[in-house]
Amino acid sequence: MRQMMSQLDLLSAWKKQDAAEKPQARQPEEAPGGRGVFARAFRVDASLLSARDVSALGAHLEGQGISRARLNLALNLVQLQEGLSATEHRALLMVVLASMLAQSMGSTYMPLEDGEEGYLRATLRHLLPQPTPAGWEIDALLPAFATLLSEERASAIVGQPGDFKPLIVDQGRLYHQRMLLHEERLAQAIDQMLRRPDTSPDPGEVRQALEEVIEKRPTTWSDGQTRHPVRPGPEQQLAALSALHAPLALITGGPGTGKTTIVVTILRLAARLGLEVADIALAAPTGKAANRMAESIRAQLTGVQDPGDLDTRLLHELPAPATLHRLLGYSPRAGTFRHHRHHRLPAKLVVVDEASMIDLFMMEALAQALADDARLVLLGDADQLPSVDTGAVLRDLLPEVPATDLPWRELALDPLAATPGQGRTARHAVRLTKSHRMREDDPAGRAILQVARAVGAGLAGEAPGALPPQVDTLSEMDAARWQGVELWSPARRAGAPGADEEPGSVRLDAFIDAWFKHHLAGVPRDLIFQTYTRDAHGEFAPEARAELRALMAYFARARVLTLTRVFETGSEALNRRFHAAFGRFRREIARSPAEGSTLYDMYVGEPVMMLRNDYERDLFNGDQGVVVWCKDAGGQTQPFAVFERGERLVAYPLGELRDDLVHAYAMTVHKSQGSEFRHIAVVLPAQDMPLLTRELLYTGITRASKSVLLVGSERLLGVGAERRARRFSGVGGRLG
Repeated sequence: MRQMMSQLDLLSAWKKQDAAEKPQARQPEEAPGGRGVFARAFRVDASLLSARDVSALGAHLEGQGISRARLNLALNLVQLQEGLSATEHRALLMVVLASMLAQSMGSTYMPLEDGEEGYLRATLRHLLPQPTPAGWEIDALLPAFATLLSEERASAIVGQPGDFKPLIVDQGRLYHQRMLLHEERLAQAIDQMLRRPDTSPDPGEVRQALEEVIEKRPTTWSDGQTRHPVRPGPEQQLAALSALHAPLALITGGPGTGKTTIVVTILRLAARLGLEVADIALAAPTGKAANRMAESIRAQLTGVQDPGDLDTRLLHELPAPATLHRLLGYSPRAGTFRHHRHHRLPAKLVVVDEASMIDLFMMEALAQALADDARLVLLGDADQLPSVDTGAVLRDLLPEVPATDLPWRELALDPLAATPGQGRTARHAVRLTKSHRMREDDPAGRAILQVARAVGAGLAGEAPGALPPQVDTLSEMDAARWQGVELWSPARRAGAPGADEEPGSVRLDAFIDAWFKHHLAGVPRDLIFQTYTRDAHGEFAPEARAELRALMAYFARARVLTLTRVFETGSEALNRRFHAAFGRFRREIARSPAEGSTLYDMYVGEPVMMLRNDYERDLFNGDQGVVVWCKDAGGQTQPFAVFERGERLVAYPLGELRDDLVHAYAMTVHKSQGSEFRHIAVVLPAQDMPLLTRELLYTGITRASKSVLLVGSERLLGVGAERRARRFSGVGGRLG
């Protein structure tokens, strides 16, 4: 459809029409010292932009996250607007580039407000080389752009809502037309959902089901010796009741607030109120999050005390959680979904975990695909990082103040006090505040949650420059106790930075050695050298499955988290260092030289992670496994990458996956979302960068249950905790 054309499609179409109506714009001459081949690639009028300007701007923008391909698009887009002066041309170009940067950082629009603290002014300072070249002064560019808008002299590429133009100005916000379209469609779909009447199950049956699920047949947890009943608290009971009555339920809470308990309670109640197991759909944004959701639900259903027939059916017949792509039937070849507004999902109840990771496009696709009588439950932590792609859907949908004065409140066994809410979705949202991990017998877990909450609040309760008292500052790396939250500040490296190093780079050798010693060197040695046999169907024997799960569980205990992939503090450089350390370790304990060798840059026994989705093999970006020797039914032995798939293990030859695999000793915080580890280290960059925000730090810290090691300067930690991620999205505002 025409409305779904991308900006590149639009530009291509306009350029063909433009070429037919006017002569080709003159090519600039190559400037001395400039990148002439690069400059000549663009259709730039030399009277508006010199080749030197284009080359210098392109070189600078590459360091600011805007590729030359994007600059090329912006240059060609602005060239469509005729009759501009040189200043106006530059102003329009820089605003287009700023809007591209805002979108690449997850915003659906860019605010156009002016002033010293305005977003556009700050972004232009970031995008322009310093000192600012003559003719590119921000105080000249911003008024020029404002004049273009007020006099409607940028109408070839900038329009109003309803226009078919690449850029749209809507109430002081600059949208890319495609972003505005998806934002409006999502808001319309949510609005229709909110207008639907609540369902009205019999109150007596609801109360009876609650008593059975909570009091007569509770789920239980084990301390290793005894199983203890789990009683959902007042907030959790209200959340479960909202999911049964409201067409949309938004449930948000930090780690340990019992979101999995709520999911299992919803499923058990729904089954007792007549919902067929086959009419339930469970999903998460990523394969890792879906697998973790499956494991958590299975563990709770397995622990039900004196389970009834419906509990047994749920345990054995409940559809496995899927990624949202798989739930909607995504076709990578066609780039479309099988389920959409003209072919709805059959499910009557759709429960999605880790909803903070859902981007604008996926949420719109899900909302459009729901049946008119389906109920949607979104669970997540709104304080975590938003989605990698555009939007902050869960944050946008949550109200300022959730309501508890709901018609079904008094059905709870432990009802909350009735309080009014504020916001369009107030009666659809529940905010979980009580953590069930903060037990008196677990001081390490308490410390992690207290520090995470302090960071999430921007260290508001701490003295200026001070860290929460739960952070134990280490004088040396060997002093780490690997409990609670610890901070170690590495020494600065002298001299000029190397290839992987940042300015002011740091020495991480002591950290690498200590982390390897405490979290990697204890790997079961017989398991990494063992050859595992697969039958003709590709299945492992029960004993081999148990051993492989033990190997994967060992590596899943601990993980190093980083802000970026690049630089010496990024995941790529750290993975190379841990890979080298693991190679030395293998050679020391190998029984023969062959056992210490490497294949495809991987040592047998190493943890690995998928870099991209592989729909044919049912592997997804972020899936984690191990490399081991496998022997097939024909007797051939070769290295395989093995991954967990629910109750099964799947294995594929390492050679087939080598281009899609990376080591998994370290990963970015974004990649870690949906995962939980006993021990994590968060490695801060050597110098400040915009990615260092409280949302990122909060997300990293809350991945751990036992210990967090913060590697970096105390000053940078404070700077990051005070900085909020700036992501602009208008979905919430469109709902009213």
